[in-house]
Amino acid sequence: MPRTLDRILAAAAGTTLLLTGCSAVDDATGPDPADAAERLADGLSSGDLGDVRFTDEGAQHGYDEVVGGLGEVTPTVAVESVDEGDGTATVTLGWTWPVSEQDWTYTSEATLRLVDGQWQAAWEPSVVQPSLRTGGPTRRRTSSG
Repeated sequence: MPRTLDRILAAAAGTTLLLTGCSAVDDATGPDPADAAERLADGLSSGDLGDVRFTDEGAQHGYDEVVGGLGEVTPTVAVESVDEGDGTATVTLGWTWPVSEQDWTYTSEATLRLVDGQWQAAWEPSVVQPSLRTGGPTRRRTSSG
């Protein structure tokens, strides 16, 4: 009987070490940037960035300034891909704006940075549209043709 008990205790100890090792690996890799990317896409779609963590302040104001000229038109934004590097991740966002009979569609990129164990988005107007720079609002312009 003592040998059986020794085997059970050894197996339990091995399992504990294995599980502890897995936990350490999970902690070393950190959180998944895809979750932060989805929060960003949801916030951009709704126009409310309150649930999105940013590396700097002013993202909501910046977003409102960029899209203010589009009136009541709201986009649909979806995460197309997330490429994680060393403490950063590049998110490709697919945008669809219903501005006319034919939707305006394009992609943009956002950068996420791992700060104190949490993924945070870096705000730039180019997150909304790649050709935008800081200080440049978007205006709705229609053309016939």
